[in-house]
Parts: sequence; C-alpha cells; structure tokens
Amino acid sequence: RVARIAEEGFERAVAIPLSPFRSQLATGAYHRVVKEANARLAEPIHWCYAGDWHLHPIFLALWQRRLEDALLGSPEPPAVVFTNHSLPAQELDPADPYSTDFEATAGALAKRCGLTVWYTAYQSAGGGKTMWLGPALGHVLAELIGTGHPSILVVPVGFVMDHLEVLYDLDVDAAQMGRELGATVTRTLMPNDDPLLIALLTDIVRTACGGARVKRGAKTAT
Repeated sequence: RVARIAEEGFERAVAIPLSPFRSQLATGAYHRVVKEANARLAEPIHWCYAGDWHLHPIFLALWQRRLEDALLGSPEPPAVVFTNHSLPAQELDPADPYSTDFEATAGALAKRCGLTVWYTAYQSAGGGKTMWLGPALGHVLAELIGTGHPSILVVPVGFVMDHLEVLYDLDVDAAQMGRELGATVTRTLMPNDDPLLIALLTDIVRTACGGARVKRGAKTAT
C-alpha cells in the first residue's frame, strides 16, 4: 500500500492505526511496516504518525453519546462493561500504555455518564497456550450474571467500527452466553461513519502534521 501511495504521486502521508490504545505489539507494528516499506522507495514519502487519542475530547464525546443512548433505551439499569481487544500478555512491552490507556478511557467515560459502578474486560483473544490480557469478557459476564445482574451492556471502546470482533464475538457469542445463563447481553452502537468520527480523524491528521497547511501542489494521503 505504501508503494501504491508513492505511485499515485503523494509526497506526504499520515499513518493512523484505528486503535485508540497504543502498544509496540499492535499500533507500533503497523508503524514499523510503513517505515520499512517507505525505506524501500526510491523517493521516500514524508510520513507523520498519529499521537495518542484515547482521551481526545471528540473521541470521548463520540462514545459518551452512544453509552448514554443505550442507557436511556434500557428498561432497567444494566451493568456496564467496557471492552478492548486482548493482546498476548507475555509479548507486551511492560512500558506500553495499552492497559492503562484503556482504563483511563473507561474511567473518563464512566465519569462523563455518571456511572458509579462499571467494569473492564478484554475480548477476542487468540487461541493456543499463550496467556492473553484479561480479565476475559466471558469471565466477567459469568461473574456479573452469577451475582444477580439480569442485564449487561458492553461498550467496545477498543474498536471504531462493526467487524468480526463486534458482529460475532459480541452480537453472537457474548449474547448467546448471556441467554444460556439467564441474562440479556447487548452492546452500544459503533462509531462507523458518524460525523464525529470523521471530525476526530481530521483533528488527528492536523495534529500529526503540526497544524500546518500542506503547500499548494503537494499531495497528502491518510
């Protein structure tokens, strides 16, 4: 893809991994792929890399709206569980802010929405004998249902759109687990093409470029 961008005549580009939580294992890997591909070009592109945005005001407003809409539409107050994509624990750099940034986002949204009790969990872990970040969503759901919560609302803040980890892992797998244990498990709507998400990405691009306008005639890709 980097070579294709160069072939199309772009001189500048901005890389934005669509995960709000930074780690060398995930977002860092995407940046490394871009840098390695760029180094192979005869005329490398000038790349800018997005900074942290897990507490960006627009990002929080985007999820606050979804959480509040879901709470208003619920017949009774559900237990709220914020989720993020799990990563292999032993491969995660101890200095990575992945987990702390996730907790910070969940805490900020809970405060904005007036939640006094809320939970965090990791979903969509891979298989094998690898230890993944937890607690796993399934364990949290089982514990909440076992302690008398008939309704659980999942808020997948680690994602920005509908895809396999949302449409199957939550809408099918988690919902079925809830039914089998006698509870209702639902989730908030995803950002997808919400204008606030577009505004967020626009601001991230401007910040990554230092707020400067691109000179006339130069082509910039995102």
